[in-house]
Amino acid sequence: MLTLQHQKREHPITLELADDAMGEKVRHALGIGHGGFGVIAWRTRGEASQRSAIVGRILAAATAFITIGATLGISTEAGAVAGFLLAVIGIIGAILGLAGLSSSLTEPSVVMGADGLRLKTPRGWFALPYEAIHHVEDHTKSLFFVVPEPYRSVIVEQVRPWMGGPSESERRMMVSQITAAAQRARGMGPQKNDVSGRIDVLRRNGESPRDWLVRLDMAGQMLSAGSGYRGNSLDVEDLWAILEDPEAEADLRAAAARVLRHSPVPETRVRIDAALAAVRDESTSRRLRIAIRDDLDGASQELAYLDATERQPSARMQVDPYGRPIPGR
Repeated sequence: MLTLQHQKREHPITLELADDAMGEKVRHALGIGHGGFGVIAWRTRGEASQRSAIVGRILAAATAFITIGATLGISTEAGAVAGFLLAVIGIIGAILGLAGLSSSLTEPSVVMGADGLRLKTPRGWFALPYEAIHHVEDHTKSLFFVVPEPYRSVIVEQVRPWMGGPSESERRMMVSQITAAAQRARGMGPQKNDVSGRIDVLRRNGESPRDWLVRLDMAGQMLSAGSGYRGNSLDVEDLWAILEDPEAEADLRAAAARVLRHSPVPETRVRIDAALAAVRDESTSRRLRIAIRDDLDGASQELAYLDATERQPSARMQVDPYGRPIPGR
């Protein structure tokens, strides 16, 4: 399963794939690393405005049904009387229902981040590292987390789907993802194959942009000459693993792309372009596109300019897991 957060949806989207190999393909296409990234959040409780909107829609619908029923089942006059008497209730219900359409998304109550869970309990927010989660139970009206002493358990309230809560399938996905995260925190599950140490020779190590690119071109030429060429210590699969790894260092990914562009294999350029298309970070994308330019002088100048630009201090606004500005930073 691969779970994705959508900005305009109350609940995340989960893709159920045939096997791990298909999951890897989708993950690479979306530029998602082995450990994932960002925040996934579920909303298990509806806000008061949403509950009022639901009640309003029920009142408006009930008014309409009673009026229509009286008209069809009794007489036109009875329908008119029922509509007149219930008009105020129907109007209030319609206003409440329409107001709910413009209300903002409710605050999440289960938030998965890189360092653990944040749970909104009846007593407030509770931070829970993944390795501390012993078991998760779905009790329909609540999520029950079994944790170590002194807490022993943490409870998150849930409401029915028609009240804004998650559906049964969404609850199952949520429990499965949290359970898998807890297992990974205890060393279970597939481990990432980190090959960065095997291509350390491609690191820039303070070289000028031109000297670095020239050295990468030499490495690419040796690689294209064949694995038996003297002085070649690089493996093509290691280079592809680094290039297609969203969690790898930007310079190493750029170096791998520069070396691989010398490969005589016809599909190489298509695969490099696919890797570039999946890059989310703008700076990394620019660095990779510069690295694969054929014009050495132009690539050297652009890389020097990018280096100078990124060294300049920038006042970036810090945000919390929900995208809201953090004051005082």
